[in-house]
This record gives sequence, structure tokens and C-alpha cells, in this order.
Amino acid sequence: MPKYSIIVPVRNANAYIGHAVSSALSSTFDDFELILSDNHSATPVRESLTEEQLADVRLRLVTPEVPLSMTDNFNFAVGCALGEWLLVMGADDALMPWFFEAADALTAGDGKVDAYVWNRAYYFWPGCSSLYGDSMIYVEASQARTWVDSKREARRIMKFGGAYMDSVQLYTNSLVRRSVIESISAGNINGKFYQGSQPDIYSTFAILSEIPGYVDCDYPLTWIGTSPVSNGFLHASDADHERKIDFWSLNAEDPKHDSQLNHGPETPIPLFVLNAACLVPSNRLDKSDRLKLRRRHEVALIGAAVSACATEFERKIILESGRRMGISEARIAFARIVFWVRCSPWFRFQRRVTRAYKLRRGSRSVFHLDRTAENNVEDISQASRLITDEIRANVVLSQRGLFT
Repeated sequence: MPKYSIIVPVRNANAYIGHAVSSALSSTFDDFELILSDNHSATPVRESLTEEQLADVRLRLVTPEVPLSMTDNFNFAVGCALGEWLLVMGADDALMPWFFEAADALTAGDGKVDAYVWNRAYYFWPGCSSLYGDSMIYVEASQARTWVDSKREARRIMKFGGAYMDSVQLYTNSLVRRSVIESISAGNINGKFYQGSQPDIYSTFAILSEIPGYVDCDYPLTWIGTSPVSNGFLHASDADHERKIDFWSLNAEDPKHDSQLNHGPETPIPLFVLNAACLVPSNRLDKSDRLKLRRRHEVALIGAAVSACATEFERKIILESGRRMGISEARIAFARIVFWVRCSPWFRFQRRVTRAYKLRRGSRSVFHLDRTAENNVEDISQASRLITDEIRANVVLSQRGLFT
């Protein structure tokens, strides 16, 4: 059994998958498997790999019998994993050159930690300027490691939905024990891990409900790639209409996608978070936490979602969701007031000051590079080579402080 399973669900991302594969197979570390789940891409993934990569025994190419929805392909790929530790990443993401070195240092503890999370490092592939401007690379890193309590983290996320991206999830920025994923899967009705239309967000709540906490590392172990084929970029932009049609041809009939909701760019993210939290089986939460997650924070999220609605149709849908959960319009109105107070200039100023203080206190290194005619990193592999010396010079990868 390999120690690590690096899992990459793929569909029509042939221009990027070679770099993701290279970031893993270029390592001299042998105790891992790289699983590529080719969800019937128009051009088979195999044709985008080199003969040397295809001959590598660490690579496993798997293909479902029929084209699957995004969530089902994620489940299929995870179901093929044999490793003790699991990492799922996108076809346009990549491992950092020091991934296995750092992962071994982290997992060398006494077995009390079931998940490790690391800081996100962003690389924006060419073609993303319509949403992200000239941004090309953004990395923050320090030597800090902290213990995060699951219950407190779940409550924090339910206050402001966007915070889930910094939390544990079986996608890109987290390493999770396979036994944890198997335990969660066994508790779900269909016996599969991922549920709902947002597998990354769902995995956050599912894992938080299963483990007491996790170690958060403030240095990146993977790249978060954003490209024209990323699902997030795809639905937030007007580009590539044919790819949108392809996505919905597989996902629109998936019962895990709510046909009443518009999952386009106008839908407020907190609604996604609310939906994902509600998919976690109630028997995974003790009574007090269930009440807090399913009532007080649900009300807050619905209030935020209503306030962020772009159309009256969305507002009606969200209010109807609240009624089905037994939440009155009066409570939602109060939640909207709380939401607007938290979004006031004073509160935004406080959050900026707090973040600046934490950055200074943690001695965090920041590496930010825009794409220009003179300064153009064409792919994620070049980005790795560019920042390797920068990160290693400022961040020491050691085994100290794992359980602080």
C-alpha cells in the first residue's frame, strides 16, 4: 500500500494535465501513486502524456465505464485510491517541488492527526485576465503551524461562507487519512464520500464533523491553478460557451444538482455553503452543534444570501428554502441587519488591521508577480522553478511545532 495517493479527476483539460503529472512524477520519492481519472475526455488523457510518464509505475490511469457528473467522477477517482493519505487536485493544479519532503515531515507524528492543511499558492494560467487582471503568481508563506479545532472552525465558516477555502477539504490544499474518508463514506446513504454539487465545500463540513481538528501549515505544498478550463472560472466568465454546455450535459440531470437554483455567477456563494452543510448527516453532529449549525448559522447565512441576491427570483428561492427549514421571515430580516453591520466600513477596517497584524506577527513572506510582456511565466512548471529558491530561503521545512 502506498503512503500517498495523489488523485486528479480530469475531463478535457489536456493542455494542463501534463504539468500536474510532471510535478509528481519528477520527484525521486517512490512511496505514492498518481491516479488520473479520465472522465471520457474528447482527447484521451493518455495522448497528452509522454512515453516516460506512461511507463512510470507510480502512474495509474483509470476511466469510468460511462461519462460521469463532476461529483461522481470525484467519487470514482477517490474510490480507486489505495494510499494511507489522500490528496485530490485539479488538472490545472500541481505539487510543489518540496511536497513529499514536507508531507513526510508532517505525517511523521504519533498518529493523532488525521488531516493537514496548508496555505494556498495561486498560479493564474494565460487566458484568465478577464477575471483576474494581470495577476500571475501569488504566494504567502511562513514557518507557522497551528492546531485548528473542528467545531470552532465549522462555526466560523457558517458565519462567512467564503472562509471555507482556508479550511480542511479533500481538494488541493489538504492531506487527509483515507480511513477518515472511508468512515464518512460508510455513514452516507449511497456509501460514497462526496455529496452535492460542490464537492470541495461539502468535504469541508464532512471532514470537520468526523475529526476533532487538524494541523494548519502556513507554507504551500501545492499550487492552486486557475485556467480557462477551471469550473470556477468557467461559470464566472462569459468565455467558452461550448464547455459550459458540456459541463451541464453531464451535471444538469444529476440529482445532486438542484434544478431550482441558478448555479451561474449570480448565485451567492453562502447559499452553496449552506447547501453543503445541510448534506452532512445529522447523526454526525451532537445535539448542541446541530442546533447551532442548522438554525442560528443557517439563519445568518440565509440573511447574507438574501442580501447578496442579484435578482428577485433568487431572493424568492432562498426565502423558500428558509421556510422549508422552519425559519421565519422575521428572523431572516434580523439576520440581514447583522450581515450589513458586519459588512460596514468599520468592520472591514478592523479585519484589514487584524490581518496586517497577523502577517507581521507571523513573519510571513509574500511573493506576488503580475504577468507582463517582459515577465511572462507560461506554465505552472516554470512558476515552481521560479519560486523554489524564494520559498526555501524564507521558510524552513522542519518537524518542529506539529502539535502546537
